[in-house]
Amino acid sequence: MVNNEHPDPTQHCTLQNGRKVSVTTSIGQAFAYGAGGGDPSAAFTLRIDDTILYYAQQFYTGYSAGAYTLSKVSYHHGELKECDASEHPKCTLQPERLDGKGLSDAEQGAMKADTLRVEIAKDNLPICQKILGPASWAEDSTALKEIDLDNNGIPDIVLGVSGSNHYFDGSYLIAFYNGEGDPDYTKQYIEENKDTLNIEDPKDVAKIEKWGGHFISISPAGSSPRYVHNVAILYKNKSYIYAFESNIERIPARTISRVLPDHTVQTICKFNN
Repeated sequence: MVNNEHPDPTQHCTLQNGRKVSVTTSIGQAFAYGAGGGDPSAAFTLRIDDTILYYAQQFYTGYSAGAYTLSKVSYHHGELKECDASEHPKCTLQPERLDGKGLSDAEQGAMKADTLRVEIAKDNLPICQKILGPASWAEDSTALKEIDLDNNGIPDIVLGVSGSNHYFDGSYLIAFYNGEGDPDYTKQYIEENKDTLNIEDPKDVAKIEKWGGHFISISPAGSSPRYVHNVAILYKNKSYIYAFESNIERIPARTISRVLPDHTVQTICKFNN
């Protein structure tokens, strides 16, 4: 769940006793595949003054479940009450939550994850945000383009392969440095064998690299190459690889890397959504 850890201060109401109540909601990621993939879960965060009463608490479980878990949360005369979503809702008082001590393990986990997202971004270089702004990039299915990926002054040929389905929701690159190798035959081979190639299998990756290409799939959070996107981008005549997770809840969800002269990859920026 993608949460708003620091809600807009204007999104609150002030009670007669001066206490401020703020509520933010968040919706999970929708997918174009999978059981109920287009019906994500929903959650809310509730604060009174500086006390967090609920944090990323699901009130609707989506995807294949498609069910509400809460019907109402109320704060009245100093009492916090929570009602389930059964046919005859059962309501219970939540005194521990009023003291900020009633967060569930799931809520505490979501809070830690959001804190980690903020901490990761602090280490980024100033150039990181600039690259993602005016950088030019495009992602095509099994498309060839010329770009100096390793920034050595000699154009390289880069083959980008992408998909958007349950088995392969991502993209990877095959670099032919200095224009060496046979990118056209590699492209043909991938197109002819796309239904049987397993990019998680080193043997199949070796087959892809047989004609001089270098397989590149950078996963910001360590996901399978089937579920991460890699795109070659240009910023001020320098080449970078922008990688992002298909599942935006992974940490980090996005990175920017550069190819070094020895063709190893160095990550220089980490982001979250």
